[in-house]
Amino acid sequence: MSSSWIRGTLAIVMVSIALPATASGNRGNDLATELAAPTTRLASLPVERPVITSGLKVLLVSNAAVHGLDVYSTVLAKRTGAREMNPIMDGGTTRMISMKAAASVVTYFTIRRMAKQHRKAAIVTMLVVNGVTAAVAFNTLKNVR
Repeated sequence: MSSSWIRGTLAIVMVSIALPATASGNRGNDLATELAAPTTRLASLPVERPVITSGLKVLLVSNAAVHGLDVYSTVLAKRTGAREMNPIMDGGTTRMISMKAAASVVTYFTIRRMAKQHRKAAIVTMLVVNGVTAAVAFNTLKNVR
């Protein structure tokens, strides 16, 4: 049962990453106006790098997925008689989910701020955070069996 849940979660994450972003509404007239605009106006606009690159987006989405896996593995472990050792997380599933959601939100905004000046450091930090969280989740799953 747990492997099918993990495969389903990974499939959802992969599909959400692979779907292209689309804009709503009809922009046919706006496009004609933009094409007719002088190119000198475009040259004077400052070019900004995106704060969150696609690679960083993948890491942030996978961070939320790994937190979800950690909650799932902890709930399974509790059902088999295990005890939560972290006193902050011990208080029910709702409290655990809200704490994990808060951790994901704080991680997102911290990494976004870090990426503005230190993009490589943000990527390395996300790799470490995801690796540690995944190790904890898989350790809990290993102890369930």
